Amino acid sequence: MRAAVEDLRGHFANARRLLGEGHPVEAQLEFRDAAAELRALRSRLDPVGVRELDQEIRHMRQQSYDACVAARDRASDSVATARYQCDRILVRPALSRPTKPSA
Repeated sequence: MRAAVEDLRGHFANARRLLGEGHPVEAQLEFRDAAAELRALRSRLDPVGVRELDQEIRHMRQQSYDACVAARDRASDSVATARYQCDRILVRPALSRPTKPSA
């Protein structure tokens, strides 16, 4: 389980690095990979583990959002700036907690 959490942290760290280097599209791919691993990891955790994971995910998402905004602010022109859509680059639906189907 720890290895899966470390992999997840690694995806977020790589995404933040890519944002800082001016590669928002590649960063988005890292976030998508993280989302896929997150779904698998959540399915193996008990409610307490999911709650702890969610806290960590919120922290990593905030760090990533901040990195995106900083990278967007450093972008030199409007075309480059447009690629940094920070609200969308984090693939929010995939990273949010899955909802239970209603009966």
